Amino acid sequence: MSVAGPIVVAGDVSIDWMAWPLPPNDTEPRANWQQRAGTRMVARGGGALLLTDLLKDACRAAVIGHDVKNMHLQGPDQCLHSLVDLGAVAKGGTRRVERLRGFSGPQGYHPPQPPLTGPTDGAGLLLLDDSGNGFRATPGAWEGLLTSLRPRRAIIKMARPLADGPLWDAIRHGPRGDDGAPDPLRLVVVVNADDLREEGVALSRRLSWERTAEDFVRQLASNGRLDTLVTCADLIVRFDCDGVIHHRGRSAEPPMLYFYPADIEGDFVASLPGQMIGMTAAFTAGLAAALAEAPDDGIDAGIRRGMTAARMLARTGFRTHKDGEPDYPRDVVHLAATPDPAIAAVAIPSDRVAGGERWSILADTLGDPTEAARRLVIDGPQVALRQTPLASIGDLVTADRQEIEAFRAIGNLLSEYLATTQTKPISIGVFGPPGAGKSFGVEQVAAQVARQAAAGRRLEKLEFNLSQFTDLADLNAAFHLVRDKGLAGSIPLVFFDEFDSRLETDLGWLRYFLAPMQDGRFLENGHPHPLGAAIFVFAGGTRPSFAEFSKPMGLAIDDDDRIAFNAAKGPDFVSRLRGKVDILGPDQQGPEDETYPLRRGFLLRSLLPRREKALRHGERIDINEGVLNALLTVPKYIHGVRSMEAVLAMSMLTGETRFTRADLPPATQLGLHVPAEDFLARVRAERLPDDLREALGEFLHNAYRVERLAIEKNAAARKRLKATDASQKDWQDLEEELRESSRLQADDIQRKLRRIGCYMASPREGAVAVDAFADDESVMLAELEHERFNAERLQRQWRLGPRAIDKRQSPFLVPWRDLGEDWKKLDVGAVKAIIPALRSVKKVVRRVR
Repeated sequence: MSVAGPIVVAGDVSIDWMAWPLPPNDTEPRANWQQRAGTRMVARGGGALLLTDLLKDACRAAVIGHDVKNMHLQGPDQCLHSLVDLGAVAKGGTRRVERLRGFSGPQGYHPPQPPLTGPTDGAGLLLLDDSGNGFRATPGAWEGLLTSLRPRRAIIKMARPLADGPLWDAIRHGPRGDDGAPDPLRLVVVVNADDLREEGVALSRRLSWERTAEDFVRQLASNGRLDTLVTCADLIVRFDCDGVIHHRGRSAEPPMLYFYPADIEGDFVASLPGQMIGMTAAFTAGLAAALAEAPDDGIDAGIRRGMTAARMLARTGFRTHKDGEPDYPRDVVHLAATPDPAIAAVAIPSDRVAGGERWSILADTLGDPTEAARRLVIDGPQVALRQTPLASIGDLVTADRQEIEAFRAIGNLLSEYLATTQTKPISIGVFGPPGAGKSFGVEQVAAQVARQAAAGRRLEKLEFNLSQFTDLADLNAAFHLVRDKGLAGSIPLVFFDEFDSRLETDLGWLRYFLAPMQDGRFLENGHPHPLGAAIFVFAGGTRPSFAEFSKPMGLAIDDDDRIAFNAAKGPDFVSRLRGKVDILGPDQQGPEDETYPLRRGFLLRSLLPRREKALRHGERIDINEGVLNALLTVPKYIHGVRSMEAVLAMSMLTGETRFTRADLPPATQLGLHVPAEDFLARVRAERLPDDLREALGEFLHNAYRVERLAIEKNAAARKRLKATDASQKDWQDLEEELRESSRLQADDIQRKLRRIGCYMASPREGAVAVDAFADDESVMLAELEHERFNAERLQRQWRLGPRAIDKRQSPFLVPWRDLGEDWKKLDVGAVKAIIPALRSVKKVVRRVR
């Protein structure tokens, strides 16, 4: 339902002049200026004028803005003008900005007061464009609007200096309600993140959405001058075209983060040829259009619509208008009425963040990492992790926050390094266990940065393993190769593997890197040789992390270790590093590392199609559940990524369209790279941790006892059953084979849940848990349980016959369709017990988003 009354737009205005080169015309007689190469220009409305135009195409409600008649004829002594240079016409007849020339206008400028056309009393929405260009300081431009209008909502798009000036003092308590009193709950403020940064709010850039959100929560209130902004009912902060934080300063609700999972701040605009202007206006117009339709609850839809509109405008560029000249694509807000489904949204746990907790969208969104890893391998990251931040850097794809931040930090360093002429190397340390793939990630980052460099920079990769060097002459020979590549015009990307090897003493090589790292030169026979620009990557071979490498620098370290580290010039070496990254590899790095199955999932998703492309069916990879379970959960790959590659290489996959158990190599070969017995046991069946399967097994056994007794018709029969049936005993008195049967039933819970799009997870505030299965789901899972029961009993040499546990006979070893209705109730009861069983061990069932 749209608002009652029109949308009123007011604010700073500008005339945006667009200029582009005009080719000479020699085909027909024309004026002299037309016969020579010249410049063509056209004027378009900017600021509040642009907002009005964008909204007119998007809203059913009337839009009242400035009367633009004769505005374009006013000179620079009367209003603001901006000038942009446009590039050549691209495909589709659009143009993009090549250069922003900035603004011109009179000194001591105050905006003109063009009249607002149409009635303005009883407006449904008031939209103010406060670009800090004089409108805020001219009460005559807005006082009448604030006193006469009673809008359902007021939106102010604000530029720096933020929360400053007479307009803010007048509007910060909200527009006037029907009773004439200001209502702060009706005010929405839109700002850009860069303006907050200019005001001293320390927001990180281009690391991770979690880091950005944490900085926002912790830093926003640190600037006392912005306290009136922090307490707004709805503060919306734009992070370019890639993310938005909605801060609700007058409610107890946590802030909301909206983001494109595959991008970080600035990615989308950087991916486009040339530049574009007007994205904040498009976003604000999209937000306003949604609030015009639903003034009380349209902010979520408005943010999504605004983000979509901003991207559409940035992507489209200036389109040819009906007058034949370039103009803003004014229909983007209308076209964005259906928001982009790729936009994800999560609540920022501000209490946890303020308490110092390191937040992870991945952990909050996905629940069980193993289940997410299964979907990742089968369906691909864009499907399985579409609500989770992803970093795709060349062939490197990761969802782990630690790795995302580390690689992006290195990318930011290298971007700055390659942006200007350099005379000495930049040094980066990479640490991780053997076989973790330490060089791969940095190589992908460096290659991407080089491609994106302004002039394009060519990298030449060099690799040296210091454990194979015998003396300083070998290292000097390596430096000469680096120097030669630089003189040939490329940027050497130099990997010094196992730089922490011994040379006479532990870490003996470090001292010989100090001068090359610091001064960009090395000594040979007393003569200095300049190295020039290069990227030095030091990959550790004996320390699994930077913390372990630099540990002797700590205060609580044994004096002998500190003395040895200092003697090896360890602190001096660390001080010359400009970045570092820890590569975790495919194996679990301690009990707190819960996301290792996802790292394995990314690796498998990459390696399987390389091994045999026939396994890929569209975007899906066809792989047996048991095989995938073993690949994701085996405790250790003995040689890291190399072992994972070896297991796949030894499997008989040539020409196969599905990876099955029969394709795996024999145990004798598997044992070279994984614990073979454990791996094959996981292929046969999933297994929960011992304490969990024991607790769940006991719960499921007791649930079975209740269901089994309920089948009997009278009390006497139930008493006789309890006295004679061995399966009716208490858990501690039950035979081990029957206890193990219940444990195996518990192990199968996760497989059943996957069949109905669910997974087992720990409870989390704000996450919806499944209270009960639908009837058709219960029946389907009951049939699966019966099939599992039959397979288990038959493997243990049970046979069909009258029930006799001591003789290993059961009358239930028949297909589901042949089972009596009373006995089907046992399997249905086993399924219905799953949710309470999981609750008993503080777990819940959630549906895959």
